[in-house]
Amino acid sequence: HNSERPHTMSWARSECGDSVHCKGHVYSEAVWSLYKRELPAIGYDDLTALELTTYLLYKAADNVVFWYTENGSAPNGGCGGNSGYKAFLVADDNDGNVNNGTPHMTAIYNAFLKQEIACNDVFVRDTGCADSPEQAPSVNAVSGDKRVTLTWTEVNNARSYDVMRAEGGCEKGKVKVANVQSGTGNLRLLTDTGLKNGFEYCYLIVPKGASASCYGKVSTKIQVTPGVSELPVTPPPTPVPTPRPTPRPTPRPTFRPTPVPTSLPTPIPTPRPTPIPTNPPTPNPSVQPTPIPTVPPTPIPTNTPTPNPTVRPTPIPTSPPFGSSTTICDTAAAEKIFRLDLNYEDDVASQISWKVNQFDIVSETFVDFE
Repeated sequence: HNSERPHTMSWARSECGDSVHCKGHVYSEAVWSLYKRELPAIGYDDLTALELTTYLLYKAADNVVFWYTENGSAPNGGCGGNSGYKAFLVADDNDGNVNNGTPHMTAIYNAFLKQEIACNDVFVRDTGCADSPEQAPSVNAVSGDKRVTLTWTEVNNARSYDVMRAEGGCEKGKVKVANVQSGTGNLRLLTDTGLKNGFEYCYLIVPKGASASCYGKVSTKIQVTPGVSELPVTPPPTPVPTPRPTPRPTPRPTFRPTPVPTSLPTPIPTPRPTPIPTNPPTPNPSVQPTPIPTVPPTPIPTNTPTPNPTVRPTPIPTSPPFGSSTTICDTAAAEKIFRLDLNYEDDVASQISWKVNQFDIVSETFVDFE
């Protein structure tokens, strides 16, 4: 039945009628609350809480018919002489007097109160296990022919050790194989015989204090399979129960940004394109370019050109020359011929003629007359 709320005595009155299975929800949830809520609330790990709850239930659950009275007054439906609540207190008691409290009385009361089957006739207080073991023993095992040899470390304040065994796997129900008294030295030893070779067994060690209800921390489980040869079994690591130093928080790495350098980074040089050479290509010496002709100015006929020294040096006249120029041919569209006659006093005469067109001097003629 899943109602998302506790199955209390009041709920059972209205919902269950004469169904014993329906009424069983009430006290079964009280036991579950003790294991999963109340014992962990006072410091028990899950494995130790399970072993303690199993121990109390085994001793107190033989009269579940009377665990609560439906005619009782909620939330104190467990005040009957044989109620489940009072049976749990007797199982938990360490000195035969529940009126002065029991080792786990507060946890038991709170678990049964949630289902309205506790009782307020005794003051609730925890007593009797002040010197209980606080550490978990470390266990080793060696498998042999139809036997397993267990060794474990002594722990402070332990008066004895219950050796618990499950058959067929650690998730199975466990039975107490032996109770080994504490002694001198650092190790305790037990050989469990009469086992079946090739069959898996699971062991754990429960340290006890001054009374059977004073549980210390239970060891880790260790699985062993007996065989013909002696084989050591490596147990799982046992949690170290010694007080842990105050853990220092692991500093989180501070992700600092990469500092920007104070100096400016060296700029990456921008590659300059290779300049195209401006030097003109070397002209082919064998080929000379034809110069673009320019229209020469019309020569002034009165200017006396310097005679070509390679032809003949011009004599230095004793008197300035005199002469005249004559155009002997005039063709408007073709060529023109200019002639210059030079007469000197020493009866030396020269004649120069030019043949020109509209673009250039076509030819030049120089003649001396003596």
